[in-house]
Amino acid sequence: MVAAASIVARAEFLDRLAALGTGFAIPLPKGAGARVLAAARAIVARHAPEALGKVAKLHFSITHRVIPA
Repeated sequence: MVAAASIVARAEFLDRLAALGTGFAIPLPKGAGARVLAAARAIVARHAPEALGKVAKLHFSITHRVIPA
């Protein structure tokens, strides 16, 4: 039962991540690394720094690399 719930939750997460990326016209990758950094920079460039808070956890180090304090 728990495994099935985990599979359903993961599928929902992926669906919502894709929909959010579509709304911003930028594919949103999972995890961390160069692809995530590039996506964060694209969001800030296209939509303003405040938009990053709608798609990212702002306390992560990638945020500080994109929007210096």
